[in-house]
Amino acid sequence: SQTTYTDAVNDGTWTFKGYDAASAVVNKSDVEFVGKWSFEANKYQATYRFESATSGKALPAAITALTPSDSATYVNGASVSAQQPSQTTYTDAVNDGTWTFKGYDAANAVVNKANVEFVGKWSFEANKYQATYRFESETAGKSLPAAIAALTPSDSATYVNGASVSAQQPSQTT
Repeated sequence: SQTTYTDAVNDGTWTFKGYDAASAVVNKSDVEFVGKWSFEANKYQATYRFESATSGKALPAAITALTPSDSATYVNGASVSAQQPSQTTYTDAVNDGTWTFKGYDAANAVVNKANVEFVGKWSFEANKYQATYRFESETAGKSLPAAIAALTPSDSATYVNGASVSAQQPSQTT
């Protein structure tokens, strides 16, 4: 078995590799054996995790699948830059809207004797729809007068899929 020494100050392990010679013959002088040690720094990893920044909306699996992976290892004191996801928007047909990557909790991190984790946030914006109105004459051969067309309601509100919208009455009735 090898002789090792855990070096907390340098954050790694020293391993004894052996002497320059296994034996020596004393020939009217001292003999010296030189031992060699090898240092290996502890290695750390960068991990990634995505979270929804929109209350009540869970991230779809398709976004989780965009989570970067980093196979590199890093030593104590190394600066690690966050990897961007391969795409930063995702059209969500199930929830009828778009997810947008808003960034990580930090653009980079310095390894401090531990793995580093980058947490990315995605926000959801539902597609918006409007209610529009138009009047038609249901009497054959009769066009609506301009005065009636002027009574057409307008609705500047926007609605998300599944919202209930009630039709507005004409702006005046006589």
